Amino acid sequence: TAYREKIGFPFILAVRRASTPTILSAFGSRLRNTRAQELAQALSQAEKIAWMRLLEVVPPEPTGFLTCHVLDTARGIPAAGMQIQLRRLDGTSFDGLEGGAATKAF
Repeated sequence: TAYREKIGFPFILAVRRASTPTILSAFGSRLRNTRAQELAQALSQAEKIAWMRLLEVVPPEPTGFLTCHVLDTARGIPAAGMQIQLRRLDGTSFDGLEGGAATKAF
């Protein structure tokens, strides 16, 4: 193909959930890349493919780690001392935050 002749290796694209127009568009635009640009793209796509395959076999475990960043927009800095209350979608409180928490400025 024109791609292999120009770049020197097969076209690699993570195509799961991608439409035919999306695939053809990616092929057309990437054909204009240099070999170095395509090598970076191919490695990135191979990583996506590997992650998709890995997630099929080993589902991720929830970590329970949550961060929240609150900005004082009037001063453009992190908001310190703002009271927050986290709730689950079903309306119940998160364990350990029944009384809420206050933001910290770092």
